[in-house]
Amino acid sequence: MARIGVDEAGAGDLAQARALAAALIDPAIATEEAIRAIHERSGCGIYLVREGGAVAGIIAMVLLNRTGLAAVEQDSFNPLTPALEHVAQAYEEPAAVYGWGVAGATREAATVVVQGSRVALETIRQPYFARAATEAGHRMLTAKLGFIPYPGSTSGLLWRVPHGQTRRAA
Repeated sequence: MARIGVDEAGAGDLAQARALAAALIDPAIATEEAIRAIHERSGCGIYLVREGGAVAGIIAMVLLNRTGLAAVEQDSFNPLTPALEHVAQAYEEPAAVYGWGVAGATREAATVVVQGSRVALETIRQPYFARAATEAGHRMLTAKLGFIPYPGSTSGLLWRVPHGQTRRAA
């Protein structure tokens, strides 16, 4: 993603990334502590777009292990405070990915965030889930990124079928 202007966040970037997401999405998003714990456990998942050195966009995802995948499929995954036992550790292959949030502070940053999301979706071979926090987020997920409602979900869960796989019933 670096070729399009998206870089992996370091531990020192997490407070600024969370502040941007809170300002653009909702102040009641995951706490900085939760973001830091998820980031430390999985070793990645927060990606940034910078303009003039400042964080102007964010792509955040939670890499899930099999227990986390089951929680998402059962609509019991809590995206505000993900249980650490649902999160893949840095050395293990994730069973699925949960889109934690995307936001761009400027038109340019938002364009790069969408491009970065497309790159991630083309690269990730596991099921990819998300819930839209805003109407604009829902439009982006469905119209631009091809997400569809997850069968049987009562919480607005969306998903994108991995490349080369067919949909399976819930």
